Amino acid sequence: MSTKLDLLIDRVTALEKALLAQRVQCKAREVTPTSPKQPLPIFQGSTSSVFSIIVADTNLKVLEPDGTSPPISDDSDSPRAQTTFSIVHGQIIDELSKEAADGESESRPIVLPRAAGTRSQSIETQTHIDLSCDDLISLVYIYQNLAGTLYPFLNIPFLVQQARQTWAVKPAELTPSNDGVDVGSKDVAILKIVAAIALLAEGEGRNDLALSLYHSILPEVEAIVWSTKLDLKGLMLLPLVSLFYIHQSKWRLAWRFLGNVARIVLELGLNRQIVLERSFPDMADRTQAINAIWTTFLLNRLLSYLLGVTVAMQNLHLDPTFPGPVDAPYLEAMIDFDRIGTQAIDVLMSDKSDDCTRISDRKEHFAFFQYRLDEWGKRISTDFQFLSHDAETDIRNEQLRILLHLWKDHLHMIVARSFICDNRCSAAPLDIWASSVGAAADTIQHLSHLECSTRSFRFHQSKYNHFLIAALGTLLLAISRGSSNPDSMSLGEQRIPMAQTTYLKAQQNSVIALNLLYTLAKTSHHFQFWLEHVRGLARRLKILDRLVPGSFGTDDSRLQNEALGEQIRSARNATTELIRMAESYVFESVDNVIPPGLQDLDVSPLTRAPSLSESDPIQDFGWFFGGSFVNSL
Repeated sequence: MSTKLDLLIDRVTALEKALLAQRVQCKAREVTPTSPKQPLPIFQGSTSSVFSIIVADTNLKVLEPDGTSPPISDDSDSPRAQTTFSIVHGQIIDELSKEAADGESESRPIVLPRAAGTRSQSIETQTHIDLSCDDLISLVYIYQNLAGTLYPFLNIPFLVQQARQTWAVKPAELTPSNDGVDVGSKDVAILKIVAAIALLAEGEGRNDLALSLYHSILPEVEAIVWSTKLDLKGLMLLPLVSLFYIHQSKWRLAWRFLGNVARIVLELGLNRQIVLERSFPDMADRTQAINAIWTTFLLNRLLSYLLGVTVAMQNLHLDPTFPGPVDAPYLEAMIDFDRIGTQAIDVLMSDKSDDCTRISDRKEHFAFFQYRLDEWGKRISTDFQFLSHDAETDIRNEQLRILLHLWKDHLHMIVARSFICDNRCSAAPLDIWASSVGAAADTIQHLSHLECSTRSFRFHQSKYNHFLIAALGTLLLAISRGSSNPDSMSLGEQRIPMAQTTYLKAQQNSVIALNLLYTLAKTSHHFQFWLEHVRGLARRLKILDRLVPGSFGTDDSRLQNEALGEQIRSARNATTELIRMAESYVFESVDNVIPPGLQDLDVSPLTRAPSLSESDPIQDFGWFFGGSFVNSL
């Protein structure tokens, strides 16, 4: 009897424990939040496009009384919200931002390659039913004109031949080969991603087809990424996927993907010349492999700087004996460009450098950097060009020159941040503000003259977006420094002198940049994001008063047009008078004495400043501001 009672007690105890555990689990489920946790913020270093804007905004907040800064709308509860942060003067500065800045916060989710062994289906040799043979061939040629000339690792005539063979009769069925062209799954995948990249330049109307083509090749891509089986076709397919991400403005995704591709190259030893020659004994195949590998490493390197993560991926380098790119002017130019920028950024902007050493050597390092960059710029029109033999090649060379000049100005602005964004300015070059504003103004001039409706502009729009924001940030930072009251400086703080003409030049070009940003925001959600991002800063710097009526929600009325025209005429006359006065001091004074308010110490930009009586930037960009605005002048 006692045994049965003990057994019954044990069962009751076990039931009570199970019931208690179930209640604890229910309470835990009630306490656990149903909404997803906020993701960690993304770090943006001093080489990112927005760093100057963040510094300018931070400086203004320090100078403004409490409560005068405009409130920032907190949309961090949004599932698409993504905060970022930068480190300015040793302090962490948080930004309520979104990854729309580089295109990662879209309504449709991003589909990434799955891990090995999870392939749901193989594309085999299936083609795409929504893409005709003629359309595909046309897209292959569009790709060649836009991307193939910059990254020449594909055999375009062979691709066209494969397209005709594969899409010959029925788009969903592979036609048997009659001319020795062997078409496999990787060949079809390459054709699809090439078409998808070209479709990105056709406008938003064909984005769905581009995404459909991209999604259809993911099984093939995942099979390559998550295995060690790589051949020449796979080596060409992976950089194409990264190019698709880049020209979708998904730079972070492209950078992460390229990191995997670069590691695959290292795992296979393809970064060594001896392994490369053994793996690809045929010279034509080896040339394609060389250019594909250089494309991978170069894009990986550039994106690390553009995203502000310059200290990452330092071990992903090619062997010193690795052969250079073949018949690839853009790759050759950007490889030299990367070497110039890497050395300057590592020396002048590295967190690991000793402060005392940096201060004593900064000026010398920056002078050497400027010399190398200027020499590189001189080669743009000579060494980094295609052999001209027709009008189409001349157009291609002109587009290449503009793109390389934009890169040159951009690198100058980035490296100059080591001085203009730093409180310690004892070793700053004497003309650092003049040269930085000059590079930003040159960028704005180039971008303003581009035709926004062309395929080329749409294709490179993510780069132009970055260049525009970086240049605008430099101009806004110059205006914030030039307009601040010297009495507001803290004890021991030093500031780099800025000439009045440099300040006025920054104001003029910031107006052009903001109007350009406003115009582009009408057709691009990326530019809409940045328009909202700089609105508050531009208003606090009193730049909005100079904008085109209708911009930023202002009333486009005749009276405002007349008032704005009068303001511009007054500003133009004042600027012209200042420059004329400075020029009279430069050329007429025996001692070459320049008024303190019009000089950058002993290196004056005034002798190089354009006279507004000869070139009026408002009239030069009259087509851009619109008819009613120009007529009001």
